[in-house]
Amino acid sequence: MSTTLIVFSKDRAMQLDSLLRSVRDHCMGIDRVAVVARTSSDLHRSAYLALAKHFDDVDCILEDTAGLGLALSCAVGAGAVKPHGEPEAQVTRFPLHDHLAFAVDDMLFYRPSDYRFAVRALEAADGFVWSWRLGHPWPAHDPYWVRAPWLPHADYGYLFHTDGSLYRTNEWTCLLDRCFPAWTTMQCTPNDIEGTVAARKAEWIADAGPHLGPPQPTCITWQVNRVQTKYGSPAAEIPETHIDVLAAAYLAGKRVDNERLYTRLQRDALSFNPPGTRPTHIYACEEASRFYASTIR
Repeated sequence: MSTTLIVFSKDRAMQLDSLLRSVRDHCMGIDRVAVVARTSSDLHRSAYLALAKHFDDVDCILEDTAGLGLALSCAVGAGAVKPHGEPEAQVTRFPLHDHLAFAVDDMLFYRPSDYRFAVRALEAADGFVWSWRLGHPWPAHDPYWVRAPWLPHADYGYLFHTDGSLYRTNEWTCLLDRCFPAWTTMQCTPNDIEGTVAARKAEWIADAGPHLGPPQPTCITWQVNRVQTKYGSPAAEIPETHIDVLAAAYLAGKRVDNERLYTRLQRDALSFNPPGTRPTHIYACEEASRFYASTIR
């Protein structure tokens, strides 16, 4: 069994660097990491090119004008990428692994996450998706939880998502072929793909296996800035966490102090969250953004 981790990113080289280091610190059993990045300016393109030099074991694929579909199919291993200005023969083909894992750039892993264990559990339960950012209220000694995907409000509705998820490659690609057939060629965003597939769940949910995950969440999303507004994701952006400011700081050699984030999250991951908010995200508040900014040095 082999696993490719695909990370989606847009204009967040500083946060992506932090995520990738957290993957090195806390994740096991990943055979390949690929980043699919989108940029809105030369500043952010330069930041990603600098990041690629620091992570030479990561396949960094910039969307450029090719669009998400082509870049994603290359990251999956179903296509090939050709550098700009190179002849057709100069292409890179990536391996097609049996499992696909996903992450986004404003996530952080802060607890051990064994992907080989998750793959075995997914196979044993004939599961559909494993979610690292969801826990369960059962005894902590249980190796993992299993939930039917059709239960009301199960797992906050995260039936098809890219935030810390793991799928069988053939099931994931077949589902996209069924619900979003133009996914390899369209100009779109990861949220477009997620939303389109989730909106058509009535067509596939009855055939999907259960949803699995660890006893405790192992990753979380920090909502400190926003890179698009179409889906209205919250953010409590302060000047120090603006995407352009962070990109410039990254190029100047500054980095997030992950150890401070780990310590805070392992002690109390939800210390910034009001009662009733989802435990999958650090609440979008100024206090959380200021703490995050204080870790950049």
